[in-house]
Amino acid sequence: MIDLSCLPSERSAALSAALRPGVAAVAVRTVVEIGQPDLEGFVERLVGHFVELLGRPELSSAEILEFAGRAGAAEARAGRSLNRLNAALLAGSGVAVAELAEQADLLGLGCTPGEIGHLTREVLAYTELVAKAMTAGHTEAAAAASNDGDNRRRVLFDLLVHPGTRPVAIVEAAAEAGWRLPARVAAVVFHPARLRAVRKSRGPLKDAGAGETFGRPRPVLGPDVLTRREDGRLHAIIPDPDGPGRRHQLETGLAGWTAAIGPTVEVPEAADSLRWARDALELAVSGAITPDKLIVATDHMPLILLAREPALVELVAAERLAPLAAARPTLRPAMARTLLALIENHFKVTVVSDQLGVHPQTVRYRLRKLEELFGPDLYDTRKQLDLRLVLLARLARAADPVADD
Repeated sequence: MIDLSCLPSERSAALSAALRPGVAAVAVRTVVEIGQPDLEGFVERLVGHFVELLGRPELSSAEILEFAGRAGAAEARAGRSLNRLNAALLAGSGVAVAELAEQADLLGLGCTPGEIGHLTREVLAYTELVAKAMTAGHTEAAAAASNDGDNRRRVLFDLLVHPGTRPVAIVEAAAEAGWRLPARVAAVVFHPARLRAVRKSRGPLKDAGAGETFGRPRPVLGPDVLTRREDGRLHAIIPDPDGPGRRHQLETGLAGWTAAIGPTVEVPEAADSLRWARDALELAVSGAITPDKLIVATDHMPLILLAREPALVELVAAERLAPLAAARPTLRPAMARTLLALIENHFKVTVVSDQLGVHPQTVRYRLRKLEELFGPDLYDTRKQLDLRLVLLARLARAADPVADD
C-alpha cells in the first residue's frame, strides 16, 4: 500500500505509535477547517488507517478502500457530488503531513528532509487511492440511481397512457419517480425525420433525408418531460403544455424531427391525447395532411375522426359527391376544392378567391356550375356538413374526389 523503505522499521513503528493518539485531533482540525463536522468520523478512519500502515506496511487496505467506496456511493444516493469528501481528503492529508513532520522532530528520529518528502509523497499516494475508490463508488451508485429513476419514469409513463388507470396509482407513481404532477398534459409522438412538405403526386410521403435514427440527435426536451420509445418512435408526455414558452421550446427542440402533439387534457386522460397525436402523425406520414414541423392534432380533428371510419366515409361520399361525377374529369379537382372552400367560408366569393388564389370571376363561374350539379342540396346546411367532411377525407387522398382509387 505504501513504501516506507526510506525509514528503518523501528523508526516508522515509533512514528506510528506517536501519531496514533492524535488521530482524533487531526480529524477535528480537518472538519473545522472545511466546515463539515459530520465528516469527522470519515476523516478519522482514513487518517487512522494510514497511521497504522506506518507501523505495519504489510497491512491490507481492502477494507478502508471499501469504506471509501461506500462513502462515495452515499454521496451519490444523497444527490451530492464528491466535493465534500474530496475537500475533507485534501485537508486531512495536509493536516496529517504537518503532524507527521512535527512528531518526527519531537521524537528526535533524525529524519532528513528527503525522508520527510518521501513520507509526504506516500500520504498523497494513499490519498489518491482513497479518492479513486470514492469516485468508483459514487459513479456506480449514480448510474444505479439513474437507471432506477429511468425505470420509475417509464412505469409512470405507461400508467399515464394506459386507459383506465386509477388516479391514485398515477399519484403514487409520480411521487416515486420524483415527477411533479401537473394539472394538465399533452402527448407528443415524434417521427425520426423532417417530412417533405411538397410532393409531386399523391401517396405516402417519404422522409426528407435517409430516415434512419442512427446518428440523429434526439429532440431537446425539458427534464420534466416523460419519454418512452415504442414501435420505433419516441413518445413524450409534456407537463403543462400551454405554459409560457413551452410550445416554443418544443418547436425549437425538434432537431430535424417531425412531431404531432395531442390535445391538452387532464392527467388521467393522457391516453386520449396520445391516441390523437398518433392519428395526426399518421395522417402526415400517409400524405393526408401537409406535414408541419409540429403537427397540432386539434387542427385536424375532422380528418382524424374520418380516418377511423373509412367504410362510413365511402358510403356517405358515394351519395353526397355523386353530382360531381357529371363534371368533366379535368374540372373535378378544381370544382371539389372550390366547393370545400365555399362551404368553409359561407359562400363568400372574395374570401374563397383569396384562399384559392384565383380570380373572383372564376369562383363565381364554378359556383354556378356547382349549383347546376347539386341543386338545392348545395345550400342545405345539414348536407353541407356531410359534404365538407367527405371532401376533407377524399381530397386528402386524391385530387379527384370521385375518381376510382
